[in-house]
Amino acid sequence: MDDRQQTTAGMIWLAVAVLAFVAADVGGATLSTAVGLFAVGLALWLAVLYLFDPWGLLERYHP
Repeated sequence: MDDRQQTTAGMIWLAVAVLAFVAADVGGATLSTAVGLFAVGLALWLAVLYLFDPWGLLERYHP
């Protein structure tokens, strides 16, 4: 995976995190809030993984 593809995927995951945060109903039921915040956290983790690749995972599995 080249740098341009990694940056594109990271930006897409960042946009997904923002949209999930906007869609999360923080004042609603506890379970739905927890699921929404989990989705935001997962999308942010994937964005960091694709943008910065801190552990070299993408280079190992997507040469």
